[in-house]
Amino acid sequence: MLKQTKDFVEIIIEASKIIQNNGSISDVDLMIKLDFTPPSWKVWKSKLVEKLSDYIMDNLCSENINSKVKITYNKKKKLWKSTEFIDEDN
Repeated sequence: MLKQTKDFVEIIIEASKIIQNNGSISDVDLMIKLDFTPPSWKVWKSKLVEKLSDYIMDNLCSENINSKVKITYNKKKKLWKSTEFIDEDN
């Protein structure tokens, strides 16, 4: 079996797009959409939570340049959520 390496930046961008497009998505569904196996997800998940949670970024799914997104992870519900807002400062 050929071992596939994953680029962290590409995974962050893809995960952001998936979460933003869905509004909210379960942990398992995100794992499946990103083509992770349960053992590899266990390793990567903490890094994704750290990078994506409570971090404000440009909305990758909007035409509005002032549209921002905050992604949060609810550990209890095992749910990723995207909240869109308009950045009034720009």
